Amino acid sequence: MSIALYCAPHADADSVLGAIRATDYIKEATSGEVAPEESELWALVKSRGEAADVEAAVKAAQALPDGWSKTTCILADAQTARDQSVVLVHITAGGAETLRVAADSTLELAQRLSLGSGSISEFRQLCGEGNIYDAYGSS
Repeated sequence: MSIALYCAPHADADSVLGAIRATDYIKEATSGEVAPEESELWALVKSRGEAADVEAAVKAAQALPDGWSKTTCILADAQTARDQSVVLVHITAGGAETLRVAADSTLELAQRLSLGSGSISEFRQLCGEGNIYDAYGSS
């Protein structure tokens, strides 16, 4: 299953994907047995075009074909260029919950959310200064 990355008009999808993939999580998850680029995690997040805001990203994610997560997506917005963070969106029956996440922590949380292993509120409690979840202390 793939997780969609939507970018606001001024965000560069390739740069954002590069920042998301520049994580130690892939090495940890594969125990270093394969190159990061050969891991399924490398291709977990894929660019799906533009979305101006969370509402537009949610609407687009819900319309994705089979093989794409309908409960998790990512938005690169104006703040992404300033601090290398993205908005992780968890889509529920009651709406959407969001959490700002350091790019290099995104794969881990996106995978956990898409598998139902954790919640936005749980991850929010682990946020440091600036209310950005950062598993590796990079931001």
